[in-house]
Amino acid sequence: MIRFSFVWSILIALSLATPAMAAFQSQTFIRFSNRMIQALPAVTVDEYLIWVPGVRTPTKVKNAALLYDKRNPLPSVSIMGANYAFLTNGTMVTVNEAGSFYYKGKIPYQPESTGGNYFINKGTREIIVIDSEGFYVSTGKTAPAIRLHGGNFFIDQSGVLTTIRHCGVDPTDKNVDLIGSPELLVTAKDYPGHADFSDVLKVGGNFMVKVDGTIVGVNSENGFFTDPQRVDAQPSKIGGNYFIGHDNVLYTVSSLGEVKKWQPINGAMKYFGYSYMIDADGDFIFVDGNGIPHTELVNVSTTGVESKVVNRISTSLETYQGFTRRTQ
Repeated sequence: MIRFSFVWSILIALSLATPAMAAFQSQTFIRFSNRMIQALPAVTVDEYLIWVPGVRTPTKVKNAALLYDKRNPLPSVSIMGANYAFLTNGTMVTVNEAGSFYYKGKIPYQPESTGGNYFINKGTREIIVIDSEGFYVSTGKTAPAIRLHGGNFFIDQSGVLTTIRHCGVDPTDKNVDLIGSPELLVTAKDYPGHADFSDVLKVGGNFMVKVDGTIVGVNSENGFFTDPQRVDAQPSKIGGNYFIGHDNVLYTVSSLGEVKKWQPINGAMKYFGYSYMIDADGDFIFVDGNGIPHTELVNVSTTGVESKVVNRISTSLETYQGFTRRTQ
């Protein structure tokens, strides 16, 4: 059983509103052994409405996170990142930051290696990005020899960091202070005072752990990296936008790359996904794009008409569940 000593969970509800898009990259989905798929948007909404049959006035819920059921006649997952997966029949699916699920069919690329929001194409070694809107984008760039695959970044064998923005930036936009490429990829060599990332020991989705124990986050919007951030305990288990420290405390990393410390976790986790973790009983912690944990969600039906509050997610997950990093 997962328990927090603080109350951050919110009752989430179905609403006619659509979540506002933001610069997030932590959306993901879960596929179960019975073929059901549930999408976990990175965004929350300012206000959702719970409509109860026979009750005229809906209940308003602030700052809500959601869990969407998706119809799924598709075969099993063969390889998965954070916001995309390739299926055993060679087709591709993606999910955007608002939780919309897309079937892409067979595309002219297949992964040789994967990160959270990108993969390296087999044969050509081209870097293919899946952006926050669920589109796959050919960058036209050839990947170097990669030492560490993160979620929205990678580090090559010579210690050079390349980060991946949530979407491309228009180079004519005068409101954006661009450093390096105006497109999806930003290479650390393009920064003033080039930083060497040879001392990175472990990686998560939007953060990395250096040998000295400091955490460097990656900003989803602009691809910039943060200054090293010190934490009270080294990571024991690492997900996409969170980690559990050796002190058994939950730490999260926001879309800005900022580390946030929460409370100790009571209960042993069994599954560590990109933005969620689940224990053997199905109790979960979901971390939204702002780095805020939730232990209750509203499960919205495939039709969008029905919803129910849940504090458990089925544990009959498919074996392959995407981006997970375990450390000693």
